[in-house]
Parts: sequence; C-alpha cells; structure tokens
Amino acid sequence: MQITGLGVDVANTSGAGTVNSNTNATATISDGTYLDSSSGNNVVKWGYAVPIANTSKNTTMFFAKGTWKADNQEGFLATNYATIENAPTEINVKSAVDMVSRQGTAYRAKDGATINVAEKTRAGGYNSIIALAEGIGTDRNSKISNRKNWFRLVTR
Repeated sequence: MQITGLGVDVANTSGAGTVNSNTNATATISDGTYLDSSSGNNVVKWGYAVPIANTSKNTTMFFAKGTWKADNQEGFLATNYATIENAPTEINVKSAVDMVSRQGTAYRAKDGATINVAEKTRAGGYNSIIALAEGIGTDRNSKISNRKNWFRLVTR
C-alpha cells in the first residue's frame, strides 16, 4: 500500500474466524496466505503457517511518501490549503502485522512521511526489514513511530 499526500488508517476488522499458526482468532494483517488441502479439508492458513516456498519476495506492506503540497493538487478540493501545507503523508496501522515475505519491508516512510504503528509487528522472512525511514520532506525527517516497542524479528 502506497499513500502520498494524505492520511489513512489501516486495520483488520474481520479477525473473527481467521486462524493463525497458533490457532488463535486474531485481527492480524499479513502478506501471506495459503490454501492447504493436504488433509482433504480446504484450510486457509496465513502468516507464519504459510510454507516458506509459498511466501512472497521483496514485498513492501506499507509505504508512505512525501508531504502535502497544494501546488500538486490543482482542481482538487477547492479550499484553503494553508493549514495542511507540508503536512506529512501518514499511515496509521491499528492492527498487529505478520510479514512473511523474504527480503521484504513491513513499513517504509520516505521524504518526510510518517507511519504510526499501534500494535505488534513480526517479520519472519529472511533478510527482512521491519521499519525503514529515509529522506527529508520540506522541514521534517521521515518518521516511523512504534508506540509500544512491539517490533520483533522472527527467524524461520
């Protein structure tokens, strides 16, 4: 997901009935799913229950770039932009995240953007990056906030 010049809240609100590798109902966001029909039953597995051969490679789950610029919004939202000029592009991740991509990046903020993470994050694919902030936008650095210190690297 890439967002440029605005803010968005992201949450998995359909967690009831989903089952992770620990068989707990959860509202986690994950980049891995797998239909396992080996037992004769079709069972959807996701997150860390996905076999490594079925995981993606080089996935970026959340990418925010830049700051709001009125001159880039011609013909859009006719209003006074003074109150939001140079505001960061912002993603608020409100659910736990399990990234299983190999060589993937869970959160990437660039050129002054902000990503706020409210719940736990795990990255289980080899050579993965949980959080990457790079560049400067106008008068601010890119930022990724982890409010509860819940970033965790899991090796598989």
